[in-house]
Amino acid sequence: MIQNAHLLSAGNAVVERAAESFEKLSRRLEQLAELSDQRTASRATALRGRLDEFAAKVTLVGQVKAGKSALTNVLAGSPGLLPSDVNPWTSVVTTLMINTKAPSEEGSSDTTKARFTFFDKNEWSNLTVGGGRLGELAERAGASEEMQDIQRQIEAMRKATEKRLGRHFELLLGQTHSYGYVDTELMERYVCLGDDPEMGDVSAQSGRFADITKSADIYLDIPAYRLPMQLCDTPGVNDTFMM
Repeated sequence: MIQNAHLLSAGNAVVERAAESFEKLSRRLEQLAELSDQRTASRATALRGRLDEFAAKVTLVGQVKAGKSALTNVLAGSPGLLPSDVNPWTSVVTTLMINTKAPSEEGSSDTTKARFTFFDKNEWSNLTVGGGRLGELAERAGASEEMQDIQRQIEAMRKATEKRLGRHFELLLGQTHSYGYVDTELMERYVCLGDDPEMGDVSAQSGRFADITKSADIYLDIPAYRLPMQLCDTPGVNDTFMM
């Protein structure tokens, strides 16, 4: 349940004119599509589709444990949605898709509320063999000591992942997990890493899929916002797992 909706709508006056303009333009494009020849109608329909998909994008960037997830929760009117305690911390790029059309799963009438995308095999190989983008930069700079640190972190991550998910965890790579609900427990399962003692516990659910999760998309309906919005919560810029 969205909390403090009256506070979330406090800034609507700033975007009200833009929202009204979008709605007016969408109606005009719909009318144009109905009255025009096939070619013009097709272009008008395509433009209306792009307009309907518009969303203001806000990305939160900062160091580990700086409060990005807590601020994201406040802006979404959902305290506690994204794990924001000191431990564990967010390790996955997480986007709150506010007032945007949620995808429907094939063969299901349920609307998706949470979708988690795993690295595919090529991305995982690049990450674990070369250290990803961070490893590439270290190699180019001739930073051999830093590269050794990265390799040690990679090996620790591989062992932790295999311990949690089993030897055949690579079968999960390239998959997408979708749910018709979202809560804090579900988020912790996919997006959290940190110093929590339970992270090393095979039976623990917190952080279970975090190592192989590339991105998380959460779909929320918040009428208090006049325009669709995407709030992107990112890992800390000094996160050792940013590779």
